[in-house]
Amino acid sequence: TIVYDLEKNRVVWVGKGKAKASLQRFFDEELSDYQKSKIKWGCCDISKGYINALKENCPGIQIVLDKFHIVKALNEALDSVRKDEWRQLSGDDRKILKGMRWLLYKHSNNRSKKETRRINKVGKSNRRIHRAWVLKDEFELLWEYKAKWAAERFLKNWITKALRSRIEAMKKFARTMREYFDLIIAYVDKKITNAAAEGMNRVIKQVKKQIKRI
Repeated sequence: TIVYDLEKNRVVWVGKGKAKASLQRFFDEELSDYQKSKIKWGCCDISKGYINALKENCPGIQIVLDKFHIVKALNEALDSVRKDEWRQLSGDDRKILKGMRWLLYKHSNNRSKKETRRINKVGKSNRRIHRAWVLKDEFELLWEYKAKWAAERFLKNWITKALRSRIEAMKKFARTMREYFDLIIAYVDKKITNAAAEGMNRVIKQVKKQIKRI
Protein backbone atom coordinates (compact mmCIF):
# COMPACT_ATOMS: atom_id res chain seq x y z
CA THR A 1 0.00 0.00 0.00
CA ILE A 2 1.47 3.32 -1.09
CA VAL A 3 0.25 6.63 0.35
CA TYR A 4 1.14 9.45 -1.99
CA ASP A 5 0.84 13.21 -1.46
CA LEU A 6 -0.79 14.36 -4.71
CA GLU A 7 -0.05 18.05 -4.06
CA LYS A 8 3.63 17.68 -3.18
CA ASN A 9 4.17 14.76 -5.56
CA ARG A 10 5.92 12.50 -3.10
CA VAL A 11 5.49 9.19 -1.33
CA VAL A 12 4.75 9.68 2.36
CA TRP A 13 4.28 6.06 3.48
CA VAL A 14 4.60 2.47 2.26
CA GLY A 15 3.06 -0.47 4.11
CA LYS A 16 2.93 -4.21 3.64
CA GLY A 17 -0.35 -5.61 2.36
CA LYS A 18 -3.27 -4.26 0.34
CA ALA A 19 -6.12 -4.55 2.83
CA LYS A 20 -7.91 -2.02 5.01
CA ALA A 21 -5.68 -2.92 7.96
CA SER A 22 -2.59 -1.83 6.04
CA LEU A 23 -3.94 1.66 5.32
CA GLN A 24 -5.29 1.88 8.88
CA ARG A 25 -1.73 1.53 10.19
CA PHE A 26 -0.81 4.68 8.28
CA PHE A 27 -3.60 6.67 9.91
CA ASP A 28 -2.83 5.28 13.38
CA GLU A 29 0.93 5.71 13.25
CA GLU A 30 1.51 8.78 11.09
CA LEU A 31 -1.37 11.27 11.44
CA SER A 32 -3.03 13.12 14.30
CA ASP A 33 -6.81 13.53 14.47
CA TYR A 34 -6.32 17.16 13.44
CA GLN A 35 -4.32 16.20 10.35
CA LYS A 36 -6.91 13.61 9.35
CA SER A 37 -9.70 16.16 9.69
CA LYS A 38 -7.90 18.46 7.22
CA ILE A 39 -7.83 15.91 4.39
CA LYS A 40 -10.47 16.98 1.86
CA TRP A 41 -9.70 14.83 -1.20
CA GLY A 42 -8.41 11.31 -1.70
CA CYS A 43 -7.95 9.00 -4.66
CA CYS A 44 -7.82 5.21 -4.53
CA ASP A 45 -8.53 2.15 -6.64
CA ILE A 46 -11.75 0.13 -6.47
CA SER A 47 -11.17 -1.35 -3.02
CA LYS A 48 -13.83 -1.41 -0.31
CA GLY A 49 -11.07 -1.72 2.29
CA TYR A 50 -9.31 1.46 1.20
CA ILE A 51 -12.59 3.34 0.73
CA ASN A 52 -13.84 2.41 4.21
CA ALA A 53 -10.50 3.31 5.83
CA LEU A 54 -10.54 6.73 4.17
CA LYS A 55 -14.14 7.44 5.18
CA GLU A 56 -13.67 6.30 8.78
CA ASN A 57 -10.47 8.26 9.38
CA CYS A 58 -11.10 11.41 7.34
CA PRO A 59 -14.65 12.65 8.03
CA GLY A 60 -14.42 15.54 5.58
CA ILE A 61 -12.96 13.61 2.66
CA GLN A 62 -14.35 13.34 -0.88
CA ILE A 63 -13.06 10.15 -2.48
CA VAL A 64 -12.37 9.95 -6.20
CA LEU A 65 -11.98 6.48 -7.69
CA ASP A 66 -8.82 6.30 -9.75
CA LYS A 67 -9.57 6.79 -13.43
CA PHE A 68 -6.84 4.43 -14.61
CA HIS A 69 -8.02 1.55 -12.44
CA ILE A 70 -11.53 1.99 -13.82
CA VAL A 71 -10.24 1.99 -17.41
CA LYS A 72 -8.15 -1.10 -16.62
CA ALA A 73 -11.23 -2.90 -15.23
CA LEU A 74 -13.21 -1.99 -18.35
CA ASN A 75 -10.46 -3.26 -20.64
CA GLU A 76 -10.34 -6.50 -18.67
CA ALA A 77 -14.10 -6.88 -19.13
CA LEU A 78 -13.70 -6.33 -22.87
CA ASP A 79 -10.85 -8.84 -23.03
CA SER A 80 -12.98 -11.36 -21.15
CA VAL A 81 -15.56 -11.09 -23.95
CA ARG A 82 -12.83 -11.57 -26.57
CA LYS A 83 -11.49 -14.67 -24.81
CA ASP A 84 -14.96 -16.20 -24.45
CA GLU A 85 -15.64 -15.71 -28.14
CA TRP A 86 -12.20 -17.00 -29.13
CA ARG A 87 -12.79 -20.26 -27.27
CA GLN A 88 -16.02 -20.85 -29.18
CA LEU A 89 -14.57 -20.18 -32.62
CA SER A 90 -12.32 -22.11 -34.99
CA GLY A 91 -10.66 -21.79 -38.38
CA ASP A 92 -11.13 -18.56 -40.32
CA ASP A 93 -13.34 -17.08 -37.59
CA ARG A 94 -10.42 -17.29 -35.18
CA LYS A 95 -8.05 -15.75 -37.70
CA ILE A 96 -10.20 -12.61 -37.80
CA LEU A 97 -9.60 -12.10 -34.07
CA LYS A 98 -5.86 -12.70 -34.21
CA GLY A 99 -3.90 -9.73 -32.83
CA MET A 100 -7.07 -7.90 -31.77
CA ARG A 101 -6.37 -7.69 -28.03
CA TRP A 102 -4.27 -4.51 -27.94
CA LEU A 103 -6.18 -2.97 -30.80
CA LEU A 104 -9.42 -3.26 -28.83
CA TYR A 105 -7.70 -1.64 -25.82
CA LYS A 106 -6.57 1.41 -27.77
CA HIS A 107 -8.05 4.78 -26.93
CA SER A 108 -9.94 6.25 -29.88
CA ASN A 109 -7.48 9.19 -30.05
CA ASN A 110 -4.58 6.78 -30.58
CA ARG A 111 -6.29 4.57 -33.14
CA SER A 112 -5.91 5.03 -36.89
CA LYS A 113 -8.84 4.99 -39.30
CA LYS A 114 -7.50 1.73 -40.71
CA GLU A 115 -7.54 0.14 -37.24
CA THR A 116 -11.08 1.38 -36.61
CA ARG A 117 -12.22 -0.11 -39.93
CA ARG A 118 -10.66 -3.43 -38.94
CA ILE A 119 -12.60 -3.53 -35.65
CA ASN A 120 -15.83 -2.58 -37.43
CA LYS A 121 -15.17 -5.42 -39.88
CA VAL A 122 -15.09 -7.81 -36.90
CA GLY A 123 -18.61 -6.62 -36.08
CA LYS A 124 -19.92 -8.34 -39.19
CA SER A 125 -18.85 -11.75 -37.90
CA ASN A 126 -18.87 -11.24 -34.14
CA ARG A 127 -21.44 -8.79 -32.81
CA ARG A 128 -20.68 -9.50 -29.13
CA ILE A 129 -17.07 -8.36 -29.34
CA HIS A 130 -18.04 -5.36 -31.46
CA ARG A 131 -20.81 -4.35 -29.04
CA ALA A 132 -18.47 -4.63 -26.04
CA TRP A 133 -15.87 -2.53 -27.88
CA VAL A 134 -18.46 0.15 -28.73
CA LEU A 135 -19.42 0.35 -25.06
CA LYS A 136 -15.75 0.68 -24.11
CA ASP A 137 -15.23 3.46 -26.65
CA GLU A 138 -18.33 5.34 -25.52
CA PHE A 139 -17.20 5.19 -21.88
CA GLU A 140 -14.15 7.31 -22.77
CA LEU A 141 -16.42 10.38 -23.01
CA LEU A 142 -17.08 10.31 -19.26
CA TRP A 143 -13.70 11.82 -18.42
CA GLU A 144 -14.26 14.86 -20.64
CA TYR A 145 -17.34 16.26 -18.85
CA LYS A 146 -17.01 19.50 -16.91
CA ALA A 147 -20.60 19.75 -15.67
CA LYS A 148 -21.47 17.22 -12.97
CA TRP A 149 -25.13 16.91 -13.97
CA ALA A 150 -24.12 16.07 -17.53
CA ALA A 151 -21.60 13.46 -16.38
CA GLU A 152 -24.24 11.89 -14.13
CA ARG A 153 -26.74 11.69 -16.98
CA PHE A 154 -24.14 10.18 -19.31
CA LEU A 155 -23.01 7.53 -16.81
CA LYS A 156 -26.59 6.55 -15.93
CA ASN A 157 -27.40 6.09 -19.62
CA TRP A 158 -24.19 4.16 -20.22
CA ILE A 159 -24.89 1.81 -17.31
CA THR A 160 -28.40 1.17 -18.65
CA LYS A 161 -27.04 0.31 -22.12
CA ALA A 162 -24.39 -2.00 -20.67
CA LEU A 163 -26.93 -3.81 -18.50
CA ARG A 164 -29.12 -4.35 -21.56
CA SER A 165 -26.24 -5.61 -23.68
CA ARG A 166 -26.66 -9.26 -22.66
CA ILE A 167 -22.88 -9.42 -22.32
CA GLU A 168 -22.16 -10.66 -18.80
CA ALA A 169 -18.67 -9.17 -18.44
CA MET A 170 -19.92 -5.70 -19.41
CA LYS A 171 -22.97 -6.09 -17.17
CA LYS A 172 -20.71 -6.95 -14.24
CA PHE A 173 -18.58 -3.86 -14.89
CA ALA A 174 -21.74 -1.72 -15.16
CA ARG A 175 -22.97 -2.97 -11.80
CA THR A 176 -19.65 -1.95 -10.25
CA MET A 177 -20.01 1.51 -11.78
CA ARG A 178 -23.51 1.76 -10.33
CA GLU A 179 -22.28 0.72 -6.88
CA TYR A 180 -19.55 3.39 -6.84
CA PHE A 181 -21.42 5.97 -8.92
CA ASP A 182 -20.79 9.02 -6.70
CA LEU A 183 -17.08 8.25 -6.27
CA ILE A 184 -16.64 8.04 -10.02
CA ILE A 185 -18.57 11.23 -10.78
CA ALA A 186 -16.45 13.05 -8.17
CA TYR A 187 -13.70 13.12 -10.82
CA VAL A 188 -15.59 15.96 -12.52
CA ASP A 189 -15.04 18.21 -9.48
CA LYS A 190 -11.47 17.14 -8.78
CA LYS A 191 -9.55 15.59 -11.64
CA ILE A 192 -7.03 13.68 -9.56
CA THR A 193 -5.58 10.27 -10.36
CA ASN A 194 -3.06 7.87 -8.86
CA ALA A 195 -0.92 7.86 -11.99
CA ALA A 196 2.17 9.12 -10.14
CA ALA A 197 1.71 6.63 -7.32
CA GLU A 198 1.29 3.81 -9.83
CA GLY A 199 4.58 4.83 -11.42
CA MET A 200 6.24 4.59 -8.03
CA ASN A 201 4.53 1.24 -7.44
CA ARG A 202 6.17 -0.14 -10.58
CA VAL A 203 9.57 0.98 -9.29
CA ILE A 204 8.93 -0.74 -5.95
CA LYS A 205 7.94 -3.97 -7.72
CA GLN A 206 11.17 -3.87 -9.76
CA VAL A 207 13.22 -3.38 -6.59
CA LYS A 208 11.43 -6.31 -4.92
CA LYS A 209 12.26 -8.55 -7.90
CA GLN A 210 15.93 -7.54 -7.72
CA ILE A 211 16.05 -8.24 -3.99
CA LYS A 212 14.61 -11.73 -4.51
CA ARG A 213 17.41 -12.48 -7.01
CA ILE A 214 20.11 -11.59 -4.48
